[in-house]
Amino acid sequence: MSLWTYLYSAPIFGDGERSVMLAKTVIGLAVISYLSAVRALRWRRFNAIHRKYESKYLQGDLSPEEAQEIIHTLCLYEMPMFMNFTIPFALFKAYAIPTISKILCDTKELKSIEGRSKRNADTEILISTWLFCPISGKSQDSSFVESSDTNREEIDDPRAMIALSRVNWLHSKYPITNDDYLYVLGLLIFEPTIWGSYGWRALSPMESQAFYILWAEIGRRMGIRDIPESREAFRQWMEEYEYRAIAPAQENHDVATYSAEELLHAIPKRFGIKGFVERLAICTLEEDARIAMVYVPISLLIKPLHTLFETIFTQRILTTFLLCFPFASLIRLPSQPLYIHAIFKTILYTIGFIQRYLCLPRSQSNPGGVILVPLDKASASASTSTPSTPRTGPAPASTSAPNAKLDGSTRLQPGHLHRMHPNWFQARPWYMPEPTGILGKLKNQASLTFGLYDALPSARLRSEGYRLEEMGPVRYEKHGHEEVMRKAEEMYGCPITGPFSRN
Repeated sequence: MSLWTYLYSAPIFGDGERSVMLAKTVIGLAVISYLSAVRALRWRRFNAIHRKYESKYLQGDLSPEEAQEIIHTLCLYEMPMFMNFTIPFALFKAYAIPTISKILCDTKELKSIEGRSKRNADTEILISTWLFCPISGKSQDSSFVESSDTNREEIDDPRAMIALSRVNWLHSKYPITNDDYLYVLGLLIFEPTIWGSYGWRALSPMESQAFYILWAEIGRRMGIRDIPESREAFRQWMEEYEYRAIAPAQENHDVATYSAEELLHAIPKRFGIKGFVERLAICTLEEDARIAMVYVPISLLIKPLHTLFETIFTQRILTTFLLCFPFASLIRLPSQPLYIHAIFKTILYTIGFIQRYLCLPRSQSNPGGVILVPLDKASASASTSTPSTPRTGPAPASTSAPNAKLDGSTRLQPGHLHRMHPNWFQARPWYMPEPTGILGKLKNQASLTFGLYDALPSARLRSEGYRLEEMGPVRYEKHGHEEVMRKAEEMYGCPITGPFSRN
């Protein structure tokens, strides 16, 4: 008798031995079928993107647009959680450079909860716009055409150019050195490879190269000079710069403290959970960066000693010397024991194992990014508001632009500007729309009660949505719009029209 005949004839319910065997067989077949489906589907996108571009990668011919498509597959579908960690932790590591930390301290924006929460929200949205909105200005929903094509407006997507122009305008207000620009750019290039090593698979050489190609293109559009010509040369430059630039400073400690408070804001303090997570977060730092983020006493001690013995010792040597003595107890970010590092890696590797062998990949309709990437959704589902922002009165009920087309030809009501909302929100929910229904209000109140958010959406938190050319510190929200749009159009190569225009 065949297995299927046996299963068909066996009683589904009952106390006999056949019922137990049937149940075990059905469960076993279901588990094997599910695991086989996971195995068959898990590598599908990886194989497809490598079949498409691996030959170009091997020939050294990947373009920024092609590199961006590779990054889309990785960051939006393959391992969005781990790739989402790369931006905040890359920027956190930059705070080991005193010249970077000092500029951030001087702005005094990180001292307030609202200042640093808005900075985090804006930074995530702006960088995500660079990475996921077409760097060519051509919508991914359309085929590539020549720039001289008379129907070019049908595929316009200027969001990346507007975001780049806004960041360039904001950065022009501060004395940032080219080396510091380069260093942060390098961190954003190499951090994905580090976090990818904890995921369900490591990044392939082609994916690592794609990050270099895209970020180098972004760097050029930001006016960064002397970008190394290869990923390997950039890695060498980074090591040399870290050796001469990383040093303990009070500003490092201050910025690291403010940033850590914001990153771990939603973690509860009960039962020592937050303190434990802080110790895990320290494990992400290289030893030099960790040492550079110290309390005041050791910073004040190193500075005069370095001045006295600068002909003999570097700040790094003095720091290492002092850490061998009781001064080590003053460090803000103490070295973690091996078992904490083991716990940290075990947690991440376990997540990666579960994703690889037990979880089906994301569906095409469920990308993991913070912004709406498809142009039709981004231009049709956002709210609108008057251009006189920030608002001082109650936020209006969100209105949509249901007639907005892919080419952005729809005109909103006179005096109104198209606005967007992110897909997820920080603990202080900037740009979260105010709910109009009772269920939405109850959901937000429950989130507030359980500590997922520490405030409700409001006009103060810009519940009407965001405009890329208005992002940045609150004091700059009303400034620079015309210049930002003009520079964006220069990068774009033609006038910006449709919902992303200010006309």
